Amino acid sequence: MKLRDRIALNFALLTSSILFLMGLLLFVLYRNYIQHEFTTRLHERCLIAAQLYFDREKLSEVAIESIYQKHLRTLPNEQEYIFDLEQKDSMLAYLPSFLAQQLEGPLSKQQEYFKAQSQDTVGVGILYRDMAGPHFVVVTAINRQGQQEVRELGNILAGLAGVYLVGIFFIARWYARQVLSPLTAMTEKMRLVNTANLHVRLDPLPGAHPDDELGSIVEAFNKMLGRLEASVEVQRNFITHASHQLKTPLTTILGEIELARQQARALPPAVIESLSHISEESERLNRLILRLLHLAEVGTEINSLPSNPVRVDELLFKIQEELLLDYPGRPLQIDTGTFPSAPESLEVSGDANLLQIALFNLAENGLKYSNSTVTVRLSVKPGLLEVLIQDRGPGIPPHEREAVFTPFVRGQGAQAIPGYGVGLPLAQKIIALHGGEVVLASEGNKGALAIVRLPNGQGLL
Repeated sequence: MKLRDRIALNFALLTSSILFLMGLLLFVLYRNYIQHEFTTRLHERCLIAAQLYFDREKLSEVAIESIYQKHLRTLPNEQEYIFDLEQKDSMLAYLPSFLAQQLEGPLSKQQEYFKAQSQDTVGVGILYRDMAGPHFVVVTAINRQGQQEVRELGNILAGLAGVYLVGIFFIARWYARQVLSPLTAMTEKMRLVNTANLHVRLDPLPGAHPDDELGSIVEAFNKMLGRLEASVEVQRNFITHASHQLKTPLTTILGEIELARQQARALPPAVIESLSHISEESERLNRLILRLLHLAEVGTEINSLPSNPVRVDELLFKIQEELLLDYPGRPLQIDTGTFPSAPESLEVSGDANLLQIALFNLAENGLKYSNSTVTVRLSVKPGLLEVLIQDRGPGIPPHEREAVFTPFVRGQGAQAIPGYGVGLPLAQKIIALHGGEVVLASEGNKGALAIVRLPNGQGLL
């Protein structure tokens, strides 16, 4: 979920919760008011019933007419009960059950009023004293109008809450988009920044003050870009100077060794053997320096690769020829039967030289540790081209499969075999630079399988 949607949703839920609590409070207060108002009306009905029953002879015609007018406006399901306090027990059978339960206990002559309720029916009783003695007058009725008003209020509040929740979500989403639009513009420009254009700086955001949060973000990011630009420039200068300063002496040493070996007839055998050993070690040092320089160079080329089409099958055939010179008895076998019929599915986008270095390192690694042939197969999946390099060596233990991608780290079984611990990390960096991945798999002593996955932009072929 995007940030603006989370902000809108959280704001809508927060404000809706406040509205819900306010609506609930309003609903409860209104319901209590309706109940209290209906109870008051029942109390008045008790007084009217008592006056008509006990004081009719004492009232004037005008008073009786007024009482009748009030009494004619009966309530829904209204029932009246009048009984002597001394004969309460004999009257319980004629009363509704909820009233009977209320009156089962002893009633004192000082108890002037009581109220009872069962579901929708409400009952109110008063103690009325006259010449005949104390009597209880009870009136029961159903507050249909009040209940209907409470239900309508609940429906109105629920409907308003739903409409408010939907409306406030879209309003908050629109407002969040307006607030975050400067960040969106900044993010789009940040995506364009790579090692090839670290000189780019973010422009001040519209409406942002240098001292506010957005202005501080722009300032901090521009300062970070400045530090990165300086760091990458130092690294590039180091690679350029190191390449010259290291390769020139090595070239001189190798040339002098070759010149000395041409005069081998005048040298003792021990010196000739020593020169051969120096030549071999110099070649190893030269290869190590080249790989280290490649590794450092790849680290500075992120997001600045050319997007040239590269045929992976052509790279494999070139690698096959190169390895045949170094490992004449162990050829690299390319299983062309696994090649897809559509040539365009063998194309990936990137730097051909870097990809050749990565695949060469993986293939050479298999030949170096297997003492046998290495098989290369291709597999095309939707949007992916897989290069599977299978050797027949001892394999790689599971706990070492991640560690071997760390520079200068070698497996326990590789100590007796010449190497530097740079080839696999370099291959992984190059493949990752092209948006792919390198996965190592191994089953017992059946050898190691290196799977290179590269995006080829093709569907299922």
